[in-house]
Formats: sequence, structure tokens, C-alpha cells
Amino acid sequence: MDIGKLVNNSTFYDGFEGEKEIILSVVEKPNINIHIWEGYFYDFFGSPAFDCNGWKGFTRDYNQMERTFGDDEYIINQVDIKEYLDDILHYADKKYEYNRIYECYELLCIFFEYALNNHYQIKMQIF
Repeated sequence: MDIGKLVNNSTFYDGFEGEKEIILSVVEKPNINIHIWEGYFYDFFGSPAFDCNGWKGFTRDYNQMERTFGDDEYIINQVDIKEYLDDILHYADKKYEYNRIYECYELLCIFFEYALNNHYQIKMQIF
């Protein structure tokens, strides 16, 4: 896997300076990090379908303002990374208005797959 696009990537925050920023970084490799404008998370997780099994991962956290969205810093461990990735992948067929949202979505998937495959932890910070 080419991790070049995971190194200090602020592509999806540039231009939104001064607005809410989400930084995801690999605990074991701090230079592997992505900076994302919070508005992208609204596009991904802001209008979820409810099913009988309840929400998981970012969908739960974003809509209930807990765990990753309940604190300024949260460590996602290896077991939870699988839950978050599964939740992210749940939105693979969702239609987005702009290509840039798809690009951010793909980067988020790659980031979580990289952490899962290498048995790393992820630190999430909100500024």
C-alpha cells in the first residue's frame, strides 16, 4: 500500500482554516496523519439510516456526540478500528454531491485499513 498520501495530509482541511478540524493520526507513527474538515463527517455520517441493530463506529459517535466526538482527544484501539472501518464501509454506495467528498471518503478508508492491517492505534483530535 502506498502510504504517501497518509503522511501529514491536510488536503481535506486546506481552505477551511478556522473551522472545526479533525486530525486522525497513527499513534505509533505520528507523521501518518490526515486533517479533515468536520463538514465532511457530516456528509458521511450526518443522515444515517436507522436499523434495528443500532449505530456503530463514527455513525454512533457523530450522531450521539460520544466517544470520538465526546472528547477533544480519543484513542481508537485495534479492536475498535475494525468497528469504525466496517461503519465507514457501510457508506460505500452512498451518493455524494461532490467528487471531493468521495476523495475524502476514500482517504478515510485507506487510513483505517492501513492502521488495521498494521495493528496500529489511531488518535483522533478535534480542534
